Amino acid sequence: MVKMYLNEFDDLISLNSDSIILLTFLRWQYRNLEFYLSNDTHRKLGWTRRRFVKARNVLIAALATLTDLPWRLTIAGDRTRDPQVATQLDADIAHHALGDRIVVAGEVSAQHLEKLYVDADVFTLASRFEGYGMAYAEAIAHGLPVVGTSAGAIPDTVPRGAGILVAPDNPAAFAQAIRHVIEDPNERLRLRTAARAAAGSLPTWQVSAQIFSRAVEAVE
Repeated sequence: MVKMYLNEFDDLISLNSDSIILLTFLRWQYRNLEFYLSNDTHRKLGWTRRRFVKARNVLIAALATLTDLPWRLTIAGDRTRDPQVATQLDADIAHHALGDRIVVAGEVSAQHLEKLYVDADVFTLASRFEGYGMAYAEAIAHGLPVVGTSAGAIPDTVPRGAGILVAPDNPAAFAQAIRHVIEDPNERLRLRTAARAAAGSLPTWQVSAQIFSRAVEAVE
């Protein structure tokens, strides 16, 4: 199954940390999944990624309105596959003067990625479209609360109670959802508990690859 990565001390860390650690992806690193994907799906995946770009500008714009709160953001993912997107991301961060709060980690090793999941308090991704939402599923597998959007199949992937989903391309709504999770530790704990409960029912990587492949096929 999509492996559960749960730390019995996560709740204690999340509730007592000076800063809430947010995690997102420039490009989701799907190493566990890619083993099961066909070459044809890999080819189509590249096209789909170009067509449906994650709305990173929405996340950055939302966070720019939350500088009164104690948060830090880590952005992981390969910056070389789409230099234009990476350059725009850097420009957005600079424009909002958030460089001291945001770490753009680039592509990381599997061990580093696991540490990012362990260290994170909340997973957030402002998607404009998801045919399935594997990045969300992986976050839930790690027992992370989710702040995302209701675009595409995301509501089917994120179980009720495990995250807060808002309409896509709405920085104000996205900011409000993040603010709620940061300011209310009890809500954060409730979402984390629901994510942990849902993690055990996630499909296997092989089944996930089949679902993911069908979603890629559907957008051609």
